[in-house]
Amino acid sequence: MKNLKKQTIRIIFVLMMLLNCSTFYVKAQSTTANYNRLITAIGTVESKLNDKAVSGVHAGFLQISKVCVTECNRINNLKGVSTRYTSQDRFNHKKAIEMFWIIQRFYNPKLDIDYMVLLWNEGNSAMKKPKRKTKYYQKVMKIYNDLES
Repeated sequence: MKNLKKQTIRIIFVLMMLLNCSTFYVKAQSTTANYNRLITAIGTVESKLNDKAVSGVHAGFLQISKVCVTECNRINNLKGVSTRYTSQDRFNHKKAIEMFWIIQRFYNPKLDIDYMVLLWNEGNSAMKKPKRKTKYYQKVMKIYNDLES
């Protein structure tokens, strides 16, 4: 009878661990989907998702400036990461997203979605101001919410 109780407890423990892990996995997937949706919304506002878009000093689907490329390289250097970006990388969809994440993780380590939008539009000065709803923010969030359905 003692062995049966121990086995039952072990089975319950394993099931609880599995359920907890699957809950974490679902939450992680949901968070990733939210971030992908946000990048799509930002790209839609910035360039209508056109990888070849150019507007003034900004280029690519996320409308990255040369200053942003330099900042990504500076951050990578600080962190000991060997990857370096060029101005041409702004036109590469995958590399543009990599640069987006370098900026976000450095200046917005909590990855707060509201700040992600403001940071991308205004640069790191956005982090010094309280959360607010700019016209840019409202455009991005409307698309972001529309993409959910």
